[in-house]
Amino acid sequence: MHADCFHALNACSAAAKHNLTLTYNRGLADVVLKPLDEDYRKLAAVLEKRNETVEEAKERNRKGVHLRVRRFIDRPEVLYRELQEFFAAFDDRHSKEEKKGLFTKSALEGRVRILELSRRGYLSDPPNYNVYTFLRYDSEGLAIWRCHRGTNMLEGAHAWLIRSFSGFASGPEALESFLSGWVFRWNLNVSQ
Repeated sequence: MHADCFHALNACSAAAKHNLTLTYNRGLADVVLKPLDEDYRKLAAVLEKRNETVEEAKERNRKGVHLRVRRFIDRPEVLYRELQEFFAAFDDRHSKEEKKGLFTKSALEGRVRILELSRRGYLSDPPNYNVYTFLRYDSEGLAIWRCHRGTNMLEGAHAWLIRSFSGFASGPEALESFLSGWVFRWNLNVSQ
């Protein structure tokens, strides 16, 4: 069994309207999803020519960096230890007053759950399993990757439906007909 790391990260995310939210959420994601050294070095070399660091590029365009640098989730014992250290360090670094309102009750429960998932190995990448597909090279010669982590056939269907219906201006009868046909084809495909 394997858990979706993005759902686990969302479960222990900090409250949206707090000045420490971005620091906490990004720090947590960086602990769980570590950059692949090979891709990181290639991006750093390209950015060095522009007098820019990877960290500066992440501040400017985080998604662009993530498209070029594959990430992995470490072995259970390493991930569990690093998550414990992150939570402890964050709690030590910021006073109770600073953190007031930062975490909801469900976010604190999410911390416990993500620790348990990591301890049991449900978050870690399986050995020798690739969660990326090469798409193309950018103008700098860096590979652009598509991450399949956290995606499955059903989420792909949801994305397709959202794209299909955005801007759909027909009436409810046409929409119902379209959806009925789509559901029939979907059920036929997954039953085979």
